[in-house]
Amino acid sequence: MNINDLLVKNQYNLYTAASCKLTGLPMLSSSDYGNYSDKWFSTSRCKAMRQAVKDDEEPVAFYRCKNGYCALYSRENEESKSLLREVTPYQLELMKHCVGIGRKRKPYRNYFFTQETDKDWNELVEKELAEKGTNNPNKDEYIYFWLSKKGLEFILGRSVSEKFYKEL
Repeated sequence: MNINDLLVKNQYNLYTAASCKLTGLPMLSSSDYGNYSDKWFSTSRCKAMRQAVKDDEEPVAFYRCKNGYCALYSRENEESKSLLREVTPYQLELMKHCVGIGRKRKPYRNYFFTQETDKDWNELVEKELAEKGTNNPNKDEYIYFWLSKKGLEFILGRSVSEKFYKEL
């Protein structure tokens, strides 16, 4: 399947999506999603559902809707793509472990207890993907870290509400 087959060119010579009624984005079946996801960074920020796409632009993300996966065209994802380059695979695993992904499919917690001087967690704090506690509960060098809302959205690949974030 060619991604251009999923698009319609409008009168301004811009490609717009026409397949998904919910999002206005082209639908991809789960098998097609697998083919595309290895080529393009997978996240799901969608602020303008019917955003126009220039001829030479590629989808950089996917949006999950009730009917399947939609290719998401966004120029905003440069930030997410640069974060992916900056975050090490080990840090990604730490972030997933922090929210409990691996044991469960959905996040059910948001904390990680480790040394205050932990290099990886302090780097995540510098990148604004995590936050650091201020008190040492056991009166030693160990402290709590947790993912910021930006970090949670980054690891889940979708936007989360403030309510969902605070309930973790």
